[in-house]
Amino acid sequence: MAAELPKHRYQTDPNPNAFSEEETAQIIERFKGDKRKGMNYRLYAPFVEFLFGVGCRPSEAIGLQWKHISQDCGLLSFEGSLVQIGNRRVRCHGSKIIVLARSLSLVEFRRLLLANSP
Repeated sequence: MAAELPKHRYQTDPNPNAFSEEETAQIIERFKGDKRKGMNYRLYAPFVEFLFGVGCRPSEAIGLQWKHISQDCGLLSFEGSLVQIGNRRVRCHGSKIIVLARSLSLVEFRRLLLANSP
């Protein structure tokens, strides 16, 4: 009987896929296209594009430092995250490495880095 049940998506496709590629593109375009006066979300478009492209959590992305990016922009090392607890920001330690060639293309990643570097 268990063999007759349909498999969950995660059993057939191990990659995270909360949104389809089309939905992801629409979300990013909505951020880029926000033209309201004053406070708008256009500023967050590169950050959202990075999150979707790499597949990390916002707290992991916020905790990134330039030293966590390999020289060739091929590896991204998440060595912790930055979370807010009450009025304090706390750095949590833990690590994972993402090979960027499989997630966000290197060209796109370099474009995001150069467009938003300090």
